[in-house]
Amino acid sequence: MAATFGAGQGLTFCFQGLAMVIVPGLIRSLGHPGLLMKFVPIFALLALWFAMFFRLRKRNRQKLHREIEELRVFETENRYHEISFS
Repeated sequence: MAATFGAGQGLTFCFQGLAMVIVPGLIRSLGHPGLLMKFVPIFALLALWFAMFFRLRKRNRQKLHREIEELRVFETENRYHEISFS
């Protein structure tokens, strides 16, 4: 049986895997500053990726909340019309 993961759960595993790849190299580079400079492009891309991920996540969450509120308003109006026609 295949396990299903939500968007947040799958990305958690992705972030953990990414950390497992990057952290050992970062630890090795503490004694060698030149080695750290090789990781700068990766860190820049990761920073961009994290920023975009959280921004899109926030936007999608706000959109979902707006849709839920619209459905609540629609449901309230629908109940009002059912009562007035009874």
